[in-house]
Amino acid sequence: MLKKILFLVVICGLIYANLAYWRAGWLGLFFLFIYLVAVQAPAFHVLHKFFNFPNAWRTRALAGFFAFAILGSMLGVIVVFARFTAETIALAFFANGLLLSALAWWAARARKNEAENFGEDTVYQNALPEFLAVVYFLLLAVGALVLYWSKTGRELASPWQTISPYYIYIFFAATFVLGLLIFSKLRAKTVLFLLVAHSLLLHAYLPLTHQLVYGADQWRHIASETRLIASGQAPAISAGLFSYSQLWGIEASLSRLFDAPLFTINGYLLPLAWSLIFPLLLFELAQALSYNKRKSLFFAWLGFLFFAWQAAGSFTLPNNFGFLVWLFLFLLLIKRINFSRREQIIVLAVAAFMSFFGYALYLILFLVAWALVEIFVWRRYSHLASPLVRGGKQERVWVLVLTFITAVFIIPAAEIAGGFARFGAPVDWLAQIKQMAGNFSAYFLANGPRPHDILGGNILFNQTPAYAFVENIFTAWRWPLAVFAILFFVFAMSGAFIIFRRRTAAHKWALAYLSGLFLSYLAVFYFFLGEKILTRRLDNVLALLFILAALAALAALFDRYKKPAAIVALVFILSAAMAASYSLGPDTRAMSADEYNAMRYVWENEKSEKKHCVLADTMPLLALEALSGKEIVGGGFPINKYFAQPERVELLKEAKENLNAISINKSLALTGADKCWIVGEFNLPDAKNFGKVNVGRYGK
Repeated sequence: MLKKILFLVVICGLIYANLAYWRAGWLGLFFLFIYLVAVQAPAFHVLHKFFNFPNAWRTRALAGFFAFAILGSMLGVIVVFARFTAETIALAFFANGLLLSALAWWAARARKNEAENFGEDTVYQNALPEFLAVVYFLLLAVGALVLYWSKTGRELASPWQTISPYYIYIFFAATFVLGLLIFSKLRAKTVLFLLVAHSLLLHAYLPLTHQLVYGADQWRHIASETRLIASGQAPAISAGLFSYSQLWGIEASLSRLFDAPLFTINGYLLPLAWSLIFPLLLFELAQALSYNKRKSLFFAWLGFLFFAWQAAGSFTLPNNFGFLVWLFLFLLLIKRINFSRREQIIVLAVAAFMSFFGYALYLILFLVAWALVEIFVWRRYSHLASPLVRGGKQERVWVLVLTFITAVFIIPAAEIAGGFARFGAPVDWLAQIKQMAGNFSAYFLANGPRPHDILGGNILFNQTPAYAFVENIFTAWRWPLAVFAILFFVFAMSGAFIIFRRRTAAHKWALAYLSGLFLSYLAVFYFFLGEKILTRRLDNVLALLFILAALAALAALFDRYKKPAAIVALVFILSAAMAASYSLGPDTRAMSADEYNAMRYVWENEKSEKKHCVLADTMPLLALEALSGKEIVGGGFPINKYFAQPERVELLKEAKENLNAISINKSLALTGADKCWIVGEFNLPDAKNFGKVNVGRYGK
């Protein structure tokens, strides 16, 4: 124990030295790797001893993620309550390692668990695994190269506007071959490695195709992280700060440790973390629900189907990172139902602490789920085998009913308490039901694309607006997608019936909890008024419900029909649906490199001013907010309670049509500045040019 602590002191000291003095990116990467290898070892012992995780490489990877997430929470504590300096960052690294070492020391003295048996693989296995594996690696390599060659710096509304049209067919072929390899004679750990590689290919389509980052929210977080690094302090303590502190702490620390731009860290962090961890989580979750290895591999492969997860793993945002952490904790709860022991409570308490500095939605979902699981397994504390946990005939259905009802009211209660939503008239019930049916059946997608963005029901397929739609063979005729969506949800409902009739107690509890959340989503999103902030971020959780239910139906299908032709046909259809879903989004803007460079020029010449006036479109202004570390927000123009700037939008419209002294004077009056920068792709007198973007500065 003492040797481990001394080694921890040394590596944390080296991390501090690189943060404070050396600032060498390659050294920072090396030190972080050594640190994660060191802290995953105690985390592995905790997971293996207390939660029955197997002694396998995937458990070590999950242990590394567990340690990394706790480190993020330690850094979150620094963000919220202290100054963010090299000393406090190194202290967070040390505290994380010390906590995990203490848990591992305790685990080494605890009794052993019983081994779990997941059954034999009984599904079809083909005879050409080596050949198919070679084909897959060739497709993977070609796909990655095509993505890399598609990189651009121009303005985009979708990554598919720059990605080669041939890439989607390469992705489809790779997905299909990988699906067949699941039922081959390849070892499960080899196929699992291929699933991780495929996840990397899938989520690389954002960081590899643009010089900057996609989306607006990323720039807002980068702005806060820039300020955190520059001043050592975050904004005033608030609920939002707690939700963002974990990811802010991680990104700001990595930026300093690697001496890399924040937008580079943001672009690659979650695609890498998600690609490595998410397939392993799905595989381990299916194993915990008593599926055999081949069906568990199929479960992980099926996760590529959902647009919600495709997008979540590609955007480094607090909500998406929070879901990845929550899914890991959800797996721990399933493990607790399968085999509960008192020591697990301490580990889950550490997880609860970790969640307080993560996204608030997942803190709520985890705490409620944990409380319900404790009710589920409480008889084990008195060493009396619970019929519910055993899955016997005398199942206490009331616990499942309680779980479902509680889950139904979680989100409405949280939305109302937070002031994000309210129930009130008038509600056009028939119109909202039609909207719901159109969203989930993919009718609006098939009958479109619509000219506007659609926010609800983008779980299986994204309802892409016309301005971001890029046609290919999978989306040229979209009515088959509507048929697939309807059949998929019917299949999922049949799977839910199978779960309640035949599956394990843990499976039933998971279905009851997630089904309740789905009902709460439908109620709040379609029949409540307001921003509905938490509800709009439930897509990732609902995808888990649909895939759990669908797997139960597919597993029953595999047990009944084992002919190779049937499995090949099913894998082909699902691969085509995955390719279609993949190519339908995300519909989010990436600003051009010219806009970014223009705003960098503005900031370099504006930073000494006390009052700021910058008239430009929203996206370039977000880049300016990030570059300035929130010194210039919204170009200096007023922002109302809905975070809108109607005056700036109107003045920009006037300037594009006819820039004159009147619009400039209005801008100066609104901002209180002496001079105002005008930035955009329109004619300006005496302007500096950045490609198509012109920059001018004018006074009274």
